Amino acid sequence: HDVRATVTAQSAPALSVIIVNYNGGEGLLECLQSLVDQRNVALEVIVVDNCSTDGSVAPAQSRFRSAHFVMSEENDGYSGAGNRGAAIARAEFLLFLNMDIVLEPDCCSELLAALESGAGVAGPVLFVEASQRVEYGCQVDLLGFPVELLSPLPPLFVPGAALATPRRLFLRLGGFDVRYFIIHEDTEYCWRVLLSGAPVSVIDGARATHKGGKSAPGGYVRDGVAEISVSRVALRERNTIATMLSCAPGWWLALALPGLAVWNAGLMAASVVMRRPALAVALLQGLGWNAREFRATMRKRRSMPVAAGRSAAVAGRIHPGVYGLTKMLGARPRFVDRPS
Repeated sequence: HDVRATVTAQSAPALSVIIVNYNGGEGLLECLQSLVDQRNVALEVIVVDNCSTDGSVAPAQSRFRSAHFVMSEENDGYSGAGNRGAAIARAEFLLFLNMDIVLEPDCCSELLAALESGAGVAGPVLFVEASQRVEYGCQVDLLGFPVELLSPLPPLFVPGAALATPRRLFLRLGGFDVRYFIIHEDTEYCWRVLLSGAPVSVIDGARATHKGGKSAPGGYVRDGVAEISVSRVALRERNTIATMLSCAPGWWLALALPGLAVWNAGLMAASVVMRRPALAVALLQGLGWNAREFRATMRKRRSMPVAAGRSAAVAGRIHPGVYGLTKMLGARPRFVDRPS
């Protein structure tokens, strides 16, 4: 069960796989084993651990001795840990994985072929265990909320749970925005890739299973129940606004920002009614964060490389309506963290 079955120290890896781990438990072992089982591709495996407290790293180090483990001194979130792994990767192409992903044996070779053919981002078709659905990437609706694609349509973004991209492009665009910590860093990166002129696609021949919700509880709707955690909701709302400010065209911002302001106000009122004042405070802090970061976000927007005609191309990957809002309003909330 050693990654040497896939890559040796002497061989140049074709693909550097960067696993971001936070209390991954047995899932980390399953993820690493699925990399051992990959066919026809030489891999470099880098595990960036975000200060896990569950003891998941020690058995993984013992069992997969040729994987490279990077131990962070603090939890840098998915974005910071992903960037850290990319900085030391040796291959020309990168594959970022959550620790709760299990790849089918030809997944890496299929993704690598897409990248070698010019893809800016490539992702596998995901079976999401938490929702029991097969997903083909995501678009976003008019308020910037993600819309999971249940059939092969052009995605705006590939979930960061399994996202492959050329290393040179990733570094040229500045990688993931470390301000995000988690949630929407994948949306924002893929959007920038599209604007730069490179394609973003889901590869039908690449398949994987995503267990979901292991590092950040909540975020799924199951049987009409929306699983909610304060931190996840607060980061989602904060980073949605930041992503829209970074990437959306002006006409869209004129529609979306007032809608997001009303939505956040409604969420704050609902959180007080549900006796979750911590959520109201966190949402208010997210609005304040966007106000403080506004200049930095605008500098990033102005400096972003945009190829001719790409804004119009992105428009074809926007889901009409307010699907995300409708989905959340139609579900009964259940908090998965303790009340404050």
